[in-house]
Amino acid sequence: MSATAPKSPTILLALFTLIIVPLLIWLEKVEPKVWVERLLSPDGLSEGPRHQPLVTDGIFLPPVILENMTLTKAMPVIIPGVVRVPKGITLRIEEGTTVFVHEYGQLLVEGELIAVGTETNPLHFTTNETHVANQTWAGIVFAPQSKGTITDATFHHASPTITCGKESVVALNHATITLGNLGIYTESVNCRIQNSLIEHVTNGVIGIGFTPVVIATTINAKNEKVQEFSVSAP
Repeated sequence: MSATAPKSPTILLALFTLIIVPLLIWLEKVEPKVWVERLLSPDGLSEGPRHQPLVTDGIFLPPVILENMTLTKAMPVIIPGVVRVPKGITLRIEEGTTVFVHEYGQLLVEGELIAVGTETNPLHFTTNETHVANQTWAGIVFAPQSKGTITDATFHHASPTITCGKESVVALNHATITLGNLGIYTESVNCRIQNSLIEHVTNGVIGIGFTPVVIATTINAKNEKVQEFSVSAP
């Protein structure tokens, strides 16, 4: 019996084009995906324009803040990507300031952040995206041995909102965290939250190897309010 000849690459490509690609496009239309996942038919869904900023006029922070800086409520502050505060540098944010962050943007603190609002004039950290699929940003990340003080501030759409690296010293007081997957992730016993509210999140506070310090704070989470993850010995 003679062997069957293999299909040529041209025939296989034609089969893929005529059958597989239309099937994948149909699946993308009936099963919504995040923008970066829709590879074949990015315009296949009927929806509003993506990556439309709420605010386009303001103070755009640079990728690296090279000297001590104070931000005020005089103009909106915009974080277009990852903004780093190096060791030895202090970033101050005064009461009433609003910070708008692009999708996946982040404030990375290696030095010190002093963000102090008041009860009547709080700070606001929020998304700068109008489309719901693009509103998540990466919060404020305190690197190991960094310092942070945040009082009277509201946070929207950040996941995690606050990340505390090992040996960082961070105090969060009178804060409201909402609309994110995770409120606080901490590897430092000196990362503390008190007199605050965490709501409309999947998980509240997660500590790595210890129970996080949470004082007089209300947490409304879909899953765990306060959770300790054990660390396995190497």
